[in-house]
Amino acid sequence: MMLKKIFKNFSLGGERTGQPLVVLGSSSSEVFDYIFGDAPNYFPYWASGWSARSLGKDKHKQYLTKILEPIPREANVILNFGTVDVNFICRHMAASKGIYDFKRIIDEAAEGILEAESLIKSQGFMSVYASFISPCISLPQPYWDRFNQSRQLPDRMLGNMYYDLFKKTSQMMPAIDAFEELSQTHNGSYLLAREFMRDDQDHHADYIKTQKIAWSKLSNIRGIIPMRRKILTSQYPHVPAPINDLLKTGTVRPSTCR
Repeated sequence: MMLKKIFKNFSLGGERTGQPLVVLGSSSSEVFDYIFGDAPNYFPYWASGWSARSLGKDKHKQYLTKILEPIPREANVILNFGTVDVNFICRHMAASKGIYDFKRIIDEAAEGILEAESLIKSQGFMSVYASFISPCISLPQPYWDRFNQSRQLPDRMLGNMYYDLFKKTSQMMPAIDAFEELSQTHNGSYLLAREFMRDDQDHHADYIKTQKIAWSKLSNIRGIIPMRRKILTSQYPHVPAPINDLLKTGTVRPSTCR
């Protein structure tokens, strides 16, 4: 996508509803596509496998600077990170390196999100939010084997790690969460409740079932664009766009909704 052309049909002086919205994050950010659809002032700049810890690296900072350069500074920017760090990096580091300093992983993830916020604000954006609306999902070991995640860690521990990342981050920047609505909090766990899981095993929630709850949280953001008029009742075909591929080309993912 030619970034300089994305505002061809978006007139700052013309009629519009809400401020531009940019969503950055991993594949769990696809729920935003269900909520906002093909709104011309919605920019779904999420990518598969994008971790919070990576946001402090120079190549990621350069990428963020480039893709945000043409966006109006009045935009709301949402950073929806952390699920990759908990679901994948934590398992990988435990299995391949024997690392059990899980607090360190959370600290580094929080630092990455905060570094991204600082960078984005340095570009002139004022409304930047962290988002935690995808509680971890309890899945059997054979599911994770396909990702070479050989060490099955306790599900409740991972769910609590994602919640702890939210708590740590929310102390330092505005943050949105849906743990109370989406989690099995009645049994001391912050895992996704079964009613919001997909029929087939998947580490992503059923966005048809979670979209309205997520919207109820997002609707409190000043200037947020409205929810799409026609509510989706079936899943989009998921189209992966790995962050490493996008970094190489300096482009954003093709929109799921357009």
